[in-house]
Amino acid sequence: MGSESEPAKGLLPYLQRADELQKHEPLVAYYCERRFSLLVGFVPNRILLVRVLIRIWIWAGRLYAMEKGLRIPQKERTKTTNSILISLMNQLEKARAYIWVSSLLFSWIKQLL
Repeated sequence: MGSESEPAKGLLPYLQRADELQKHEPLVAYYCERRFSLLVGFVPNRILLVRVLIRIWIWAGRLYAMEKGLRIPQKERTKTTNSILISLMNQLEKARAYIWVSSLLFSWIKQLL
């Protein structure tokens, strides 16, 4: 995206943070779990809970970028913008089933607390 007038330029910070978080998810989950255990004490499957929350956060960041991208008027969208939105839509579709299962798991864990 070399063009300064590229409409999708505003989506990049959200997508970059989601990619960075996904790349380092195991490490982030470990440190979050350590902090979580200090605050809450023993919770069964807390590392799983933390990883689920991180993946939901990644998905939410991408979903926000998608919503923001869809607000770009059709006439202003370039081929690059459209390809980014299509790629993002595919990523969100792949993650949708995981998020649904995760939300069920999260509800179950929340009931245990």
